[in-house]
Amino acid sequence: MTAAYAFRVSEIRWGRLVLAVFGIESLLILGHFLYMAAFSYLIRPGQDLAFYQAHAQSSGPYFVIIAGIPVSFLIAKAVLRTLSAEPALSTGSSILLLLLPVDLGLHGLMGVAIPLIAPVAWAAKWLGVVWATYSTARRAR
Repeated sequence: MTAAYAFRVSEIRWGRLVLAVFGIESLLILGHFLYMAAFSYLIRPGQDLAFYQAHAQSSGPYFVIIAGIPVSFLIAKAVLRTLSAEPALSTGSSILLLLLPVDLGLHGLMGVAIPLIAPVAWAAKWLGVVWATYSTARRAR
């Protein structure tokens, strides 16, 4: 039987936490930027700027739903891979807690309204982090 886990702030690896959140958000933004470049130059060239801006705002959450799980899993797994079970669980849990306010802050800075499908996009990111945290902690035990 395994022992119960207690969340301890002292076990959080703060540098890895910031690196993971920054990496997840940066790669998803970069990925959507590259998607929009391909969309505007290859798929639907010749449209006006308002068309592309509207498409970027409407396709963003769907892009995160599709890419959020693998990107957040790979980043979190890379950041947590060398930690033992307890620091991996504390740091992974903290990544989950920090992703939402960072994402809301980014929406506020960009002046973009939060779409109704955003909770599904956030759940995709969280699922990837939970998967990485669980697999890392399980391996470390």
